[in-house]
Amino acid sequence: MIALRLEDASGRPVHRGRSIKVEVSSPYELLRDDSFDGDGITSARSGGDVSVGNDGIARVELQPTLQTGRAKVSIRLDDGSEEVFEVWLTPEKRDWILVGLTEGSAGLADPSDMSDAPISDLKDGRVAFFAKGMVKGDWLLTLAVDTAKRRGARDASLFDGQIDPNAYYTLYGDRTSQGSDAESRYPLYVKLEKDTVQLLFGDFNTDLGDLELGRYDRRLSGLRAESQGRNVSVTGFAAETNQGFVKDELVADGTSGPYRLSMAPVVRNSERIVIETRDRVRPDVIVEARPLARWIDYDLDYRTGELIFRHPVDATDSAFNPRVIVIDFEAETGAERNVTFGGRASIHTDDGALEAGVTYVHEDGSPFAAGASGDLAAIDAEARISDNTSVRAEIAATANGGPSENRSTAWLVEAEHQTEDLSVTGYVREDEAGFGLGQQGSATAGIRRAGVDARAHLSATVDPRTGERKSLAATGSAYREENLETGAARDVAEVSASQDSERAGYSAGLKAVRETYEDGAEPRNSLLATASVRRTLPDHGLTVTLTHEQPLSGRDEASLFPERTLASIDKTLTSWATLNLRHEINNGANASGDTTLAGVTILPWQGGEIRMAADQMTQNDTDRLSAVFGVDQSFALSPTWSASLGASRRARIDGGDEVRDIAPDTAVSPFDFGAASDLAAENDFTSAYAGVGYLADRSAASIRFEYRDSEFGERWTTVVGAAREASASLSYGAALRAETVTGGPEADTASAEARLGLAWRPRGEGVVVFARLDAKTEEQDGVSDVSKLVGNLATNVRLSERAEAAFSYGLKFQEADIAGSQSAGVTQFFGAELRHDLTQRFDIGFAASALVDHRTETADFAFGPSLGFTPADNMWISVGYILSGFRDADFDAAEYSRDGLYVKVRVKFDEQTAQGLLKRISPN
Repeated sequence: MIALRLEDASGRPVHRGRSIKVEVSSPYELLRDDSFDGDGITSARSGGDVSVGNDGIARVELQPTLQTGRAKVSIRLDDGSEEVFEVWLTPEKRDWILVGLTEGSAGLADPSDMSDAPISDLKDGRVAFFAKGMVKGDWLLTLAVDTAKRRGARDASLFDGQIDPNAYYTLYGDRTSQGSDAESRYPLYVKLEKDTVQLLFGDFNTDLGDLELGRYDRRLSGLRAESQGRNVSVTGFAAETNQGFVKDELVADGTSGPYRLSMAPVVRNSERIVIETRDRVRPDVIVEARPLARWIDYDLDYRTGELIFRHPVDATDSAFNPRVIVIDFEAETGAERNVTFGGRASIHTDDGALEAGVTYVHEDGSPFAAGASGDLAAIDAEARISDNTSVRAEIAATANGGPSENRSTAWLVEAEHQTEDLSVTGYVREDEAGFGLGQQGSATAGIRRAGVDARAHLSATVDPRTGERKSLAATGSAYREENLETGAARDVAEVSASQDSERAGYSAGLKAVRETYEDGAEPRNSLLATASVRRTLPDHGLTVTLTHEQPLSGRDEASLFPERTLASIDKTLTSWATLNLRHEINNGANASGDTTLAGVTILPWQGGEIRMAADQMTQNDTDRLSAVFGVDQSFALSPTWSASLGASRRARIDGGDEVRDIAPDTAVSPFDFGAASDLAAENDFTSAYAGVGYLADRSAASIRFEYRDSEFGERWTTVVGAAREASASLSYGAALRAETVTGGPEADTASAEARLGLAWRPRGEGVVVFARLDAKTEEQDGVSDVSKLVGNLATNVRLSERAEAAFSYGLKFQEADIAGSQSAGVTQFFGAELRHDLTQRFDIGFAASALVDHRTETADFAFGPSLGFTPADNMWISVGYILSGFRDADFDAAEYSRDGLYVKVRVKFDEQTAQGLLKRISPN
């Protein structure tokens, strides 16, 4: 819990009950309400409302975490500015905890079988343990070893050992939620902590993402050290890797997908996905950024790079600002490993009024180009000149060696002045083309921008008849955008005055635009009168708004500033959900079209957005159930029923427009010359989705339909999810996603994927059953038709106090017709094992398995007895003999199935069995 004290302008505590906007930096999250787990598209709650308590104290509660280190808390103030606090979450000084195991197996194979079985295949072993406790009195040590992790030629293993809920069985009959305190792709993980000092060997985030130009935010494995002192802070890292960093920016199309990344395979769990809403004219201005959580908000196929969201991602917000899906990830490559290292050092005063830092990063090679390398150097400073005025500056340079050698620089200066009645911000930023090590977005590359924004609060009055408060304000802005590659430039200046109250709002102003082009074309000028009227009827929950921009000059106006009319209606459905209708008409000489939007806007965490994740059901935790069966909806209709709804349409009605854009955002524009606005894009489309969900104490279900029609074809998508806890022992669920694409430039396609899961898990002793069935079909008209069915069943039976039996069954069926070539096959696996305790020290067992391939009409069998011995507590030795066996790579990892004699040894240990050793390490 982080406590903040808030005061008003006169220094008095803010009154109790006041709600403030708070955001926390990743990987930390605000505490989730048990009733509302997520707000539709994002369940990683990085931001929300916090209520102020007594004496102006706001208590910011975080989700329980094992992550220590620096956390940032951002508070939005009344004047629109943002205050950022840095706190250090220190480690808990605790007694030792230790859990570990040792296991090994060795076999003597039939010599006749040695031709295809190297000796190394006949033995295997593993040592794995996790330990955490104090050493040297006040250092906290976290140590983990797992010899099963072996680093191969490629860095292809996963980051973060968290289990994918789509793998294995989909229902386990419990509310388990998994975390990890020792992530490492090496067999070893070590972390030493003391107060604000950390030394780490394992998986880490570089955590250099706070800066604009010196940003270097990656997931790597290696060494990392950090120290945050009173006046000096230092962070450094080093890693040897052949993975490559990739930043993709994909335009949202109003559906849940599929979207496809530019590179694959993807290093598992290395991705960070954020949905950005960018200003329709100024793409460098991020209106909103929403981080997503894997498995809950999206599903990513790491092998193919296919991305599917749990909920449709609207193409724009209610103001028609485009949404861009930004994915940062590490891609697997076959290149040789190279060393990447870097860090940041900063100094700061006690009161935080001045901070200056230097950042350096070196990449000794690149997985994407032979002989390439990269260097980044940056200097930054921030000064608070007074309580109301601050200045920030950065300058950075990058040097990229190799085939595409490039040296580029970037710099920025920002100044801000905030008082109760006046807010002024000035800025200038220049990014040369090619700057950065792949961390920069598309909206700033090769652009110089400079400008100033101002807002003045003129007066505030109260109507004596109604008690309604009215405020009068004036705003003004001026900026210049210049394309450094072409020399084209745009100058914009705007002034307006507005009056706002609860029931009505009015604004009027002028906007002037001038564009010059690199090819000597005539400049374009726009002078527009702007006006807006809003009328609110609180008793009816209805708001009607009309906005118009009227050119006052000739018809030779800039493309992005035509005559524009926007009509909107907002109808309150609940205290936190509003139905939105928008229609915009653009009638310009160089850009014309209309856009329609219908949907429901959720006010985050004012009552919360309902998530159909069966929060009250005991058969699964929220994260896993949502990930597996996707039972998500947006807003509540009743305590048990919820729904989702959205629609948008865009169309150009004047195909002869000569569209030109000075500073295009390549993420939004489908053309090389670019277009920062929907008006300048040729891809007209219509998209819509609608769904309904049901949630009771023991049941959850939902169905959603999605539709999109564009030049790429007509796409229909159906998503179904359901889960039920029939009793305290039985739970089951099902999921389906089906999609058809017709009428596009490529062949028509149809695909469907379904899943069934079941768990029978009595709270006491008895039979335990886990089952799962997956079916998938993909058809491309005239090209291919592939169907697949995979089933798995596992049971465990407690026959008596001394006897236990386990059974398993696996089925795989696949049928394919590719370019007239047909194939089909069925494979089945059967397995069983029976164990009986003869005494407290001895046990006997018998195991049998069979692998049947119906395509080749062959079968392999393995069976034989084994004798177990427990020489001491937490230790077990087994000697067995396989009378008849087989060798199969798919099942060797699960059970020993080779002919001949074998031995297995298993040992487990904890802080009790290792008490003597731990006392010597930490006698206090």
